[in-house]
Amino acid sequence: FTSRLQNVTFDEGHCIVQWGDTFREEYREVADILWVLPQTAMCISSATMPPPMIAALCERFRFGKDYELFHRSNDRVNIAY
Repeated sequence: FTSRLQNVTFDEGHCIVQWGDTFREEYREVADILWVLPQTAMCISSATMPPPMIAALCERFRFGKDYELFHRSNDRVNIAY
């Protein structure tokens, strides 16, 4: 199984930090998947992840400087509120 796995994606990644120490304690352990899948690409996405939370995720997943950050605005001209 692990030899065929190409990518692991966590949507709403901010929940790993927000809930990992209280509400969903299992989220605290999700970074341990890297020990089982060290060569597998990892994607953590969220529309609400401020810089301190990004830093906390990088620390929790032990990314060091070995990651790429793609930051896109959610401000769209065709959406009004």
